[in-house]
Amino acid sequence: MTKAIVSLAIGNPEPYRVGLHSSFEYSKRIGADYYVITEPLINYRFPHFEKLQVLGLFDQGYDRVLYLDGDIIVTPDSKDIFEQYPDENKFYAYDENTNPDLDCMDRDPDVEALPKDFEWLKNGLGKYRYFNSGVMLFSKRHRSCFSGVENLPNVPVMWKYAEQTSLNYLISKNKIEWETIEYSFNRMDLGQEDPKKERFKANIIHYAGPCRYVEEGQKNKYHQMVKDWDFLKNGKS
Repeated sequence: MTKAIVSLAIGNPEPYRVGLHSSFEYSKRIGADYYVITEPLINYRFPHFEKLQVLGLFDQGYDRVLYLDGDIIVTPDSKDIFEQYPDENKFYAYDENTNPDLDCMDRDPDVEALPKDFEWLKNGLGKYRYFNSGVMLFSKRHRSCFSGVENLPNVPVMWKYAEQTSLNYLISKNKIEWETIEYSFNRMDLGQEDPKKERFKANIIHYAGPCRYVEEGQKNKYHQMVKDWDFLKNGKS
C-alpha cells in the first residue's frame, strides 16, 4: 500500500513550522511520503479549500492519504493511523457532534439551517454526524467524494466554519460512508482548558480555532505549540 501525508501551509509557513516538522517525522516513522501544500490551486472562497488538493495524489498512484492541518502536532509516540483505521472503503474523520454536554460543539442547529434534499445521517447519540476537517483519512475510492463544491447552496451557515460545513455537506449528499476516529487522533480543546496537559497523551493534538490550550505568557497558539513540542521531545516544560 502506498500512502502519503499532506499538510496545508498557504502563505507564511513559519507559524506552522513545529506542526509541519512533527508531521514530517511521523511520515518517516510510518513509511509515508510527505507533502506540504504551499500554493493555491483551488482558489475557492477560503484558503482552507486548498486542502482538496490532496485528492490529486490519487492520480499519482497513492492508495491512501492522510490530511493534517498545519496547527497540529503529531506526538512522537503516535500510533500509525493507517493501521488503526484500515478499511479503504471508508472515509475517516473525528465526529465533533459526539459531545452532548458541550453546547459549543453542538452542530445540529447548523445542519438544520442548511437547505438540503437528502438525508443527513445521525450518530448513536441521535445527533447529526459532523466531522472536523483538520484530520481526514482518504482512500483512492474517495477521489470524487467532494464533487459538486461549485454548486453548494450559498447560505451564511455554509461558510460559518470556512470550508468545514461544506465538506460535511458534500460527504452526506454524495453518500460517502465514513467512520469517526478516536478523539485521541484529533485532540482539540472542545472549549475546555487543559491545566493537567492531558493532551500530551493523545496521538494527534489539534490547536484548532482560538485554542484554550494557550497558557499565560504565550503569545498565541503557535508559540504554545513550540513549547509543547519541546516538552514532548525533550521533557522541557
